[in-house]
Amino acid sequence: MQSYDESLNALLENASAFRLKQRVGLDNALGRVLGDEIYAKSDYPSEPMAAMDGYACLSQDLENGAKLKIIDKIPAGKLPSAKISPKTCAKIFTGSLMPQSANTLIPIENVSANDEYIVVNEPVGAGFAVRGIGESYFRGELLFKAGVRLKFSELAVLAELGEHFVNVLAMPKVAILATGSELVDLGAHKNNMAQIYSSNTIALDSIVKSCGCQSLIMPLVNDDKKELENAVHWALQTCDILLSSGGVSVGDFDFMRDFVRQNAKIIVDKAAIKPGRHIKIAKMNEKFIFALPGFSQSAMVTAMLYFRPFVAKIMGEDIKFWHKAILQNDYKKRSELEEFVAANLEFDQAKITLNTQNKKKASSAVSTNLNHNAVLFRAKKDLKAGEIVEFCYL
Repeated sequence: MQSYDESLNALLENASAFRLKQRVGLDNALGRVLGDEIYAKSDYPSEPMAAMDGYACLSQDLENGAKLKIIDKIPAGKLPSAKISPKTCAKIFTGSLMPQSANTLIPIENVSANDEYIVVNEPVGAGFAVRGIGESYFRGELLFKAGVRLKFSELAVLAELGEHFVNVLAMPKVAILATGSELVDLGAHKNNMAQIYSSNTIALDSIVKSCGCQSLIMPLVNDDKKELENAVHWALQTCDILLSSGGVSVGDFDFMRDFVRQNAKIIVDKAAIKPGRHIKIAKMNEKFIFALPGFSQSAMVTAMLYFRPFVAKIMGEDIKFWHKAILQNDYKKRSELEEFVAANLEFDQAKITLNTQNKKKASSAVSTNLNHNAVLFRAKKDLKAGEIVEFCYL
């Protein structure tokens, strides 16, 4: 049986090739992850350009008291109409193209001027306030690598390139399927005391959405082999990922276990973890199946431990999931498996600490997560108060 780290690594290795792309307008691209490398299509600037308001001229003419004739006025967006010759200049503005022959720009503040002439009060050198060809980037230059999260600065450069649309990593569509004849939809009437409401559906839907994915809640499926097969096939035709709960253990009616083993390429077939040992993860027709246990806490913990890092990987996100804290109380393990234990996170005089006060241990005890500072910590062995442990946020 794989350890947690081994099973997660196996999953993430398969995730590398599973990246969906979509084309969106720049106005909808903020915060999205770039799907392709972006290269400059041309030099920018493509011609020398004024970096401030002033007068374009020849640097050799700039001496104190020198008088230059104004022969052109060049607003931004207008092509220069005259060539600069000795003792002449053109009034120019930020973003305007420099006129032919001009090799410098003297700021308005450095001259005295009327409509026809300027008089130099404070000379500048060659190339002053002139943006040279390719100063921002040259044609063919790699500007952004795939996987960059687009902020305002990247979007500004893309707009500067004239890009109206950009390829980004698509948000996967995830089908959520709860299985079990004992389950009842929210709002429906229970026919007997053996039936329970399907909390997994809403919990997994919330986790999927919190990971930035689209979700599709499917109708509940009874413990019926054919009904389950039809539901799985439909889910994988409609969505990119199937996130199911129930039917993966060793019972007579655990048909999801059999379906995955018989029809899909197994990536994870049980893991040495508690809760969630019977988890199954597989690929089928290039789609992914996360077959989670039916117990509510097991389903939620395994979704956080596997689905969440998987989505981060395919979305190109570099997220640190595990952090360190000091355990405040002893913890005695209940099994030989690596345990993932619900705890309370506290900040005490610049120290990050955890405790298990009022936390329930049953694998179906969803209420153990009812704390705004609830986290999971890893327990590979019995732990003593004061030990450093790894935890992740719920």
